[in-house]
Amino acid sequence: MKLLKNIVFAVFCLIAFGVAAFISFGVSANRTAQRSLAPIHVKWDDSVGYVLSNLSYGDRAMNTYDLYVPAGLSQGQPCSLVLFIHGGGFTAGGKADDSAWCKYFASKGLLCASINYTFLSEENNGGLPLMYQETGQAVESVYEKAGELGFPITEMAATGNSAGGTLALMYAYDQPEDAPIPVNFVFELTGPASFDPEVWGNATDEDKADFVTMMSGQTVTAEMVVSGEAQRYVDAISPVAYVDADTVPTLMAYGPKDKIVPPALKFLLLEKLEEYNIPHDYIEFPNSGHGLMNDPDKVEEYVAVLDTYFAAYFENF
Repeated sequence: MKLLKNIVFAVFCLIAFGVAAFISFGVSANRTAQRSLAPIHVKWDDSVGYVLSNLSYGDRAMNTYDLYVPAGLSQGQPCSLVLFIHGGGFTAGGKADDSAWCKYFASKGLLCASINYTFLSEENNGGLPLMYQETGQAVESVYEKAGELGFPITEMAATGNSAGGTLALMYAYDQPEDAPIPVNFVFELTGPASFDPEVWGNATDEDKADFVTMMSGQTVTAEMVVSGEAQRYVDAISPVAYVDADTVPTLMAYGPKDKIVPPALKFLLLEKLEEYNIPHDYIEFPNSGHGLMNDPDKVEEYVAVLDTYFAAYFENF
């Protein structure tokens, strides 16, 4: 039964967070996706940049990344990095899924690294903490590789969509003091900011315990849920729990018709950012669900605001 619950949950995540899977439903969805991505479309060739593919940052099978290098970047010139983390419900997806975004960042003169990470599975009992750890390992590897290429990185921003948005928020909010590159801001699309099992609709204490166990990689029991002991495991994997006076500026986008990520989660994050007076912008896609595909005008707004973040928070931009 436990194995079955885990498999069902993994499938739920795949359906829930997999924007790429949603796009594949048909020609109509593809056309909608193309229209929504029009503001970031770049005609990619050698005059814009090049890609170093399948670079390694660790020993696990999914520890790889692609590095998008702007054509106009000069040797020895301090540069900025955008770290892109793909979605896919923590169970699927890949670093090439969002190449359009990475090419757009490179066209702006920014290095961009798109990373893979180890998925939740029966074999991986590390949960989200393992993904957080791998994100840090990837940043260290990107920093070293860029240095070898003659491009010293002095600042970065983290970004991602859905599951990747969560990982981006966590890395930006909990960046270790000894990280090689300071995070200046974070921007994300539809990333869950909390894994409070009750907000996610888990009714029984057993279901709550199973949910936290799957996401945290720690064995949590129904008794721990009742006593409140489980909360520390929830907080450890929830970006919203890390917001404080030192949190970096945050740009986020969500759709009120999202049937996958509970709407209350975005309000939890907004309230925390406001409580600590953290600079932030929230762009709502009023006609969209989780894929944010029904408001092309809001994509334009999101990109326009993002450009102001690059100008305001990147010294090298």
